[in-house]
Amino acid sequence: MGKINQGILGGVSGTVGTVIGSTWKGVSYIRAKAKSFNDANTDAQKSTRKTFRKLIKLASSLLTTVIRPIWSKKGVKKTAGNLFVSRNFYNVDPLLPLADNPKLVFSEGQLPLPENLAVQRNVAVPRGVTISWTDNSDSFMASSDDLLRIVAIAGETAISVSSAGATRTAENAEIVLPFAEGQTVRIFVFFEDALQHIYSNDVNFTVEI
Repeated sequence: MGKINQGILGGVSGTVGTVIGSTWKGVSYIRAKAKSFNDANTDAQKSTRKTFRKLIKLASSLLTTVIRPIWSKKGVKKTAGNLFVSRNFYNVDPLLPLADNPKLVFSEGQLPLPENLAVQRNVAVPRGVTISWTDNSDSFMASSDDLLRIVAIAGETAISVSSAGATRTAENAEIVLPFAEGQTVRIFVFFEDALQHIYSNDVNFTVEI
């Protein structure tokens, strides 16, 4: 049984006739009740569902470390996970491993990236990688204590990797990736303002470890 709140112009909760009402984050909305349900099994519909599943799994694996801190700041009435999935829906080929999707976006923001970012394998360290850049902490919004952030993907596995507190002025970071040797890893690099929790856009590189 449904209820009409605050008169006919108020919100609707539950089912009233063929209308279903609900609220989400304080916003009331209504939708029509479906008369029937047909299983959607065209190739396009299967691809859509596969893309959603892939992105939802990815968002869930990084929810507390990356997705929620960054995407909850966008100021729209969506959850951080839903916004991340929406932003990346057309950036992912569901037939390819996650690591083979260079258009994925993990971070967006006004904080500037440092210049000359590069990622190279550190041959002296098993599964080691060197990330280097040029300090630009005197540029607009950039600060010397901005923190390096890293997401690494091998196959279908995405991990937020510690940068051991590397800051913008450090100009390099040595990390060891938690994947098997011989794998090709896509590494997404971005920066975070440690005080205001403002983020930069990300940029990604591939390296074989």
